[in-house]
Amino acid sequence: MARGPAGKRRKTGVSSAVQLPHVTCHSCRGNMTEGGRSGRRRDFFRHRHYWLIPLAIWTLVVAASLLWNVQTVQRHSEDTALQQARFISQMIETFRLWNARHGGVYVFADEDTPPNPYLDVPLRDLHGPDGRLLTMVNPAYMTRQVTELIDDEAGFSVRLTSRQPLNPVNEPLPWEQRALEWAHGGAPEYHAIESVDGREEIRYMRPLRVKQACMQCHAHQGYDVGDIRGALTVAFDYEPFRAAQANPMGHVVAVHLVVWLLLALLTVFGLHRYRGQLLLVEQIRDRQEATIEERTAALREEIRERQQRETELRTLRRALQHSPASVVVTDTDSRIVFVNRKFTEVTGYREDEVVGQNPRIMQSGRTPPETYERMYAALSAGHEWRGEFLNRKKSGELFWEEASVSPVSDASGGISHYVAVKEDITDRKHRDGEIWRMAHYDSLTGLANRTLFHERLDKGIDRARQSGESLAVFYIDLDGFKPINDTFGHDTGDVVLREVARRLQEAIRDSDMAARLGGDEFALIVAGLTRSENADRVAQKILECLRQPYSLDGHEVHISASIGIALYPRDGEYGSDLLQKADEAMYRSKYSGKDCYRHAGEDG
Repeated sequence: MARGPAGKRRKTGVSSAVQLPHVTCHSCRGNMTEGGRSGRRRDFFRHRHYWLIPLAIWTLVVAASLLWNVQTVQRHSEDTALQQARFISQMIETFRLWNARHGGVYVFADEDTPPNPYLDVPLRDLHGPDGRLLTMVNPAYMTRQVTELIDDEAGFSVRLTSRQPLNPVNEPLPWEQRALEWAHGGAPEYHAIESVDGREEIRYMRPLRVKQACMQCHAHQGYDVGDIRGALTVAFDYEPFRAAQANPMGHVVAVHLVVWLLLALLTVFGLHRYRGQLLLVEQIRDRQEATIEERTAALREEIRERQQRETELRTLRRALQHSPASVVVTDTDSRIVFVNRKFTEVTGYREDEVVGQNPRIMQSGRTPPETYERMYAALSAGHEWRGEFLNRKKSGELFWEEASVSPVSDASGGISHYVAVKEDITDRKHRDGEIWRMAHYDSLTGLANRTLFHERLDKGIDRARQSGESLAVFYIDLDGFKPINDTFGHDTGDVVLREVARRLQEAIRDSDMAARLGGDEFALIVAGLTRSENADRVAQKILECLRQPYSLDGHEVHISASIGIALYPRDGEYGSDLLQKADEAMYRSKYSGKDCYRHAGEDG
């Protein structure tokens, strides 16, 4: 018998054979629904006229890419032409600024450079020492002559223009008038490609702003620094730039054509290959259906064999249920598949609460990780493992278990399950722990006794030797304790000893150790000291806390202590040597008047 999700028992064996036709029918209905969708997919691959759909999609993708790249080439040509126009404009404006900063320049007047009738400044014309006429060339006059030279030599039309020109030659053309409107509207520049007499021309305009050097000529016209005085326009033939697009444009078209052809070929090849695979799969499916009919008969025989195995398993299950030890069976994924009654009695978990769970739900976090590592290593190698766990019951109570875990092999020789047989050894552990505590701790004060003190001292010396630090041993003997015993009795003396133990523990760190060696003698281990002065401070602290009064049945009594100190490695390499040196130093402190401390080797 096996349990279902709701904890009810479900039958296996013959009943499974009865359910087989129902499962087959359900699969058929699912196949009918799924078959409709997969049939449409198969039709797509069988009939080649459907293949035009992915080819059309690739055509649209490549066409969109081609359009984007053509536009990119065109934008590059436009940007190149625009950069050339900007360069010419900036170069001429630089000439103008140089002229303005020099207040104009004088040249010999001739037929190419006659006096400027539009320049109204004093000393426009002068006669040189040889009597020849000199005339001033201002920035505007020089710009016109430079632009005429550029037009003659390079074929670029460069003009000065303004909305209020002094020279009629500078009257704006219609397109320049539109550009000036843009400039006065705040645009930093204007450019366009326009058709002129059947050819394309690029037109560029850059506004000219009044600078401080220009004020000597334009101040009387009402201009201020920063105002737009006019504009410099550049126009030239765009056909050479358009012709330069031919090579990259042809390259772009050729590349996209090759890419489209490759995509089309790969698509057709892939569809053709998948079509062949689809036909092959259908042939295999037909063969599989015949194989399924043969397998069904074999399955019924297998079910009958399974019935027999389940009968054997039920017998084994009844035996395990009555086992006096806890039994847990897990699968190879560490999921619990069976627990017996003894397990539920010990842990408090019901069977339905743990089946399907990982055994780690009972872990307490107190078992060393190395225990689990050794267990997994043994089980993975196919060996039995024995060990102990400190686990947690459902109630939260901790308990000890001694476990024997073995792998279970299936018919093929592989591991199918793991069986753990466990015994509650909590009581035995408690007895063992109490015996150990009695052997290592003082029953009166709860401090470590002499045996545990020597063990910890040897370990502390090993750590100090590795770290290179010092370690101090304090030997403490109480002063004035015997009169308390004689006066108030041994019970009261025990109270004082317990209070002394408490004060010693409060005076030292958690990493240090206090022990009662016997009677009124105590000892301390203080590690991690870098200087002997640190030990002095600890001794002073102990003396101070022990000399505080003790309240005993309404009476206050006072005791003190004599302390001897021995340091590793200064006073010895071994624990027995250090304790002996500290004992000797303690006696010197008693001879020195008590209530004080002395170091080993220190004169009294």
